[in-house]
Amino acid sequence: MNLNKRIKTLEKRLGPERRRREGLSCQNLDLDEIAKRVDAAIDQADEDIVERIVAHCHDASATPWKNQTTGEPYLDEQGEQLNEMHFFEEWLIALQHGLFSLPARLPRALLETFDRRYGCLLFRCENCMAGYGNAVVHSVCCLCGGKLLQRALFWDSVGWETLEEYAVRVKNKRPDNQPPPVTQAESLGPAGR
Repeated sequence: MNLNKRIKTLEKRLGPERRRREGLSCQNLDLDEIAKRVDAAIDQADEDIVERIVAHCHDASATPWKNQTTGEPYLDEQGEQLNEMHFFEEWLIALQHGLFSLPARLPRALLETFDRRYGCLLFRCENCMAGYGNAVVHSVCCLCGGKLLQRALFWDSVGWETLEEYAVRVKNKRPDNQPPPVTQAESLGPAGR
């Protein structure tokens, strides 16, 4: 076997594991620390898109959260009106819970997946564990070229669960998956944006 074939064989065997280690874990970090790490990973040339995402976050935090079918407001345990949360903020919380890894550098293509007022966290790379919104849909991960797994959006699927994970859970009749504990207070305040 020539050297090129050996290298390709090793890359196939070691590639996904090596790529997983390239992402930074933000699990259990304070949201302020996560915001600092995200800020450090953003290229200054992409400040325009970051400003638009921050504007979407501000618009969401100023909008009362209501049931889309009934129009009833969502209230917290004290009966106070909850406001909407932009899906970029949900991504930050998902980083905190270890559902995604933070790339060392956030490419513009990944940031663009959050540049819309409404959307959701819909994809995760199977290799590097990068999380993606659905404002722009990519066919492969813009970081490592890995397959993007789609989140299951079924009524009994909470937290992050891929379509494949959902199918296995339902087939094996396991109880509902549990979401990470997320409260409105975990949302970044104006100082963190």
